[in-house]
Amino acid sequence: EHFRMLIENALDAIVIVDSDLTVLYESPSVERILGHTQEEMLGKAWLEIIHPDDTERVMEAVARAMQESGAVMTEALRCRRKDGSWRTIEASGRRIPGEDALIANYRDITERKRAEDELASSLSLLSATLESTPDGILVVDPKGGIMNFNRKFLEMWGISEEMIASGEDFEIRMKMLNLAKYPEKTVEETRKLYDHPERESFAVLELKDGRIFERYSKPQKIGERTVGIVVAFRDVTESKRVEDALRGSEEKYRLLVENANDAIFILQDGVMKFHNSRTVKLIGRSADELARTPFPKLIHPDDREFVEGIYRGRMEGKEVPNTYSFRIIGKAGEILSVQINTVLIVWEEKPAALGFLRDITLQKRLEAQLQHAQKMESIGTLAGGIAHDFNNILGGILGYASFMKNKMTEDHAFYGYVDTIESGAIRASELTSQLLAFARGGRFNIKPISLNRIVEETLTIVSRTFDKSISIDTRLQADLPTVEADAGQLQQVLLNLCVNARDAMPAGGTLTIESKAKTITPDFARASVDAESGPYVVLTVTDTGMGMDRETAERVFEPFFTTKEEGKGTGLGLSMAYGVIKNHGGFLLVEGELGKGATFEIYLPASGKPELRETPATDAPIGGDELILVVDDEKAIRELAREMLDSFGYRVIAVENGIEAIEVFKERADDIDLVILDMVMPKMGGRETFLKLREMSPAVKVILSTGYSQVGRAQEILDEGVMGFIQKPYQVNTLLATVRNVLES
Repeated sequence: EHFRMLIENALDAIVIVDSDLTVLYESPSVERILGHTQEEMLGKAWLEIIHPDDTERVMEAVARAMQESGAVMTEALRCRRKDGSWRTIEASGRRIPGEDALIANYRDITERKRAEDELASSLSLLSATLESTPDGILVVDPKGGIMNFNRKFLEMWGISEEMIASGEDFEIRMKMLNLAKYPEKTVEETRKLYDHPERESFAVLELKDGRIFERYSKPQKIGERTVGIVVAFRDVTESKRVEDALRGSEEKYRLLVENANDAIFILQDGVMKFHNSRTVKLIGRSADELARTPFPKLIHPDDREFVEGIYRGRMEGKEVPNTYSFRIIGKAGEILSVQINTVLIVWEEKPAALGFLRDITLQKRLEAQLQHAQKMESIGTLAGGIAHDFNNILGGILGYASFMKNKMTEDHAFYGYVDTIESGAIRASELTSQLLAFARGGRFNIKPISLNRIVEETLTIVSRTFDKSISIDTRLQADLPTVEADAGQLQQVLLNLCVNARDAMPAGGTLTIESKAKTITPDFARASVDAESGPYVVLTVTDTGMGMDRETAERVFEPFFTTKEEGKGTGLGLSMAYGVIKNHGGFLLVEGELGKGATFEIYLPASGKPELRETPATDAPIGGDELILVVDDEKAIRELAREMLDSFGYRVIAVENGIEAIEVFKERADDIDLVILDMVMPKMGGRETFLKLREMSPAVKVILSTGYSQVGRAQEILDEGVMGFIQKPYQVNTLLATVRNVLES
């Protein structure tokens, strides 16, 4: 654990790579140096971030280290940071005994390298002397006479060997004094040096040319007798510059911390001893308040014990997670979800924790939206499957009832019974249509339409039935763009929302319907799972009724979920609305609060195409003598279609799957005028059957029959050449009209 702490908190990054330089381990310092996290570097090839000009040299050094026992690889190389910039690093490593891997540590020497490069030209003349000693050395006797020196001293002060050889010690001292920026101070420091030659002394000399020398003197003794003074002059001009640069670097670091998106703070003795400005903004408390407020008081009460347990365990050296999530409470009472990453440090000689706090409230909200969307998708799949199978069953009931009723007069003894069966089947069919709409499998006739017209037509219906205690307020944008949608389905959606609003206001209130154009920004889109950026048309329905709590709002679109009394609703209205809007490429939002009403917002992609109005349908022709092949795996549907068509003069061949249909068509392709083909069948589905029929006869006329809508899989088959579509359950006139239209097309 000690070695782990050393590695995880080392300033240098520590990396383990295999012979191909694939990262097997990377310490946390990699993020500080190269901007990559440990997780991002794991399994990554170092060659991807090494400068191409350095690759060959580095690989040769690695190969030597891997082949020679005990060989140490030390190289300076350039690496690309995550942000694309290049940094110079110094790496030192050796092979791990018994392993085909290399362990190395590296540090960022970019700034040092840059400083060295900048100074290289100006220091080239001094390089030879600097290799022997960086200081100018002068040895004098206790009275100031020069006893010895080195060339560095001559160069530093600009003194020639001839001047020293002439013995003009006074002139040399005067020359040095004249170079001083503060002569009086230099005289004072020199007097102290000669007054007490037996003592060590230190002084800083600033010269007129801007250089700064450190002067360090030490007595030279023989036994107890001082025979001279060794004076070392060190040019610290560059180190001072580096110190200034370091100070500037610290300022940059401070700017980085202060402008980080994450809250960064040091926690010690339960309170924040240091924090950046983001911490103040995130938590919503001033710096003074944060310094006085115990950290546990900022945590949501339900998460407090969990967080305090991890903090205690960390301070006690136990193995606890570095990163975890919890909730905090802002000053205004708002609840925020945050993620924290902490490491142990020493702050002012006491244990502390360095914390990085990130606001993940939006992320948590999106996760909840995604889970809800996935749940609704699963429910929709189930509902769609049930509704499809139910439609097949209803097909026989409704079809035969319609067929029988068509054969009877109203005074027939069984006419009322058959009419009741037909009405019940139609109601059941409407329920399955609502389920299919939720499952995004309902009937859709997409055209450019005006939402304002939908509102006006719907209000014409509801205004006759609403109590006078409910006032209706409309705020419709005059130049509203069109949307591409099914007018009937959208009217049903709006009607359901209006009826729900009416039921939520038994004592009266106000129903407000507003339409407007709105552009969804990328930021808005990122905050919602269903939204995409771009132009939208928004229809808002607001009531002043009973409202709803958060739990109800989360379930309000689920099929069969209702807060109404038993018998007052099926619980399918809002689920149908949800499915219809989703199928139109939009999304539906709800906001509500108990006692304060509810608001539903419908977002649909704006089209801008001119509106297409519906044209009234004409009476469908019925009857004929053509030969029709009916393909359906449901016996009741198959027989119903046979009897309906047969009773109006058509000749019918009925088979139960695609394989039988292919065999029959091979023998009678020239005689068969039309094929009514089920989409979902065992052994061979509708699409595959159609493609094989078309191979045998490219001009074959086919009507697709299914419990699903024309949108989706059915539309794909229609696009491939199927000429007609009829949705189960169908009535006799609908079937006959579709058959006649296709035969005469």
